[in-house]
Amino acid sequence: VDEDYFENCVGGGGSVSSSNSAVDSAMVAEMIQVALSNSVSIGVGDYYGGGVVGYIFQEGDEGYVEGEIHGYTVYRPNLQLAWGCSGADMLALDNNDGLYNTQQIVLNCSELSPASYCYNLERLGYDDWYLPSAEELLKLDNYACLMNGDYWSSTETEDLHAKVVLFHCDQGY
Repeated sequence: VDEDYFENCVGGGGSVSSSNSAVDSAMVAEMIQVALSNSVSIGVGDYYGGGVVGYIFQEGDEGYVEGEIHGYTVYRPNLQLAWGCSGADMLALDNNDGLYNTQQIVLNCSELSPASYCYNLERLGYDDWYLPSAEELLKLDNYACLMNGDYWSSTETEDLHAKVVLFHCDQGY
């Protein structure tokens, strides 16, 4: 089971109204392991251990380990925060590595942000949450109806804004 699970720690700001998203790893791994050891089936959309399973890694995904179950889980706190420090370069340009981007935002912005919220979050004994990258968020397309809204990613654009992923039940993302 994995250490890379979503926990909605993202926040809205500017002209975009966004929900919140972050990533944990140990919690979902342990949740899934316990479920499997108890012969319980777990899948996308299942509520389990304080979150909702949003994606289970498939062969070819980074983090996939044959014979083990890893993935992302979602947690949605009700926050409205600015993405980062206005006009400052966060150096968070990785489309695929939300943990790296989150660390860059925390290092380059002392203000409370979705990334710092996720990075400092402790929930149900787990403290390895982070704000997902744009590509990590896109993995949740099968979960779009449950998410339904606009989500900050930790990925910064070249013009110092955040990439936003829009999930809409009737349209996917």
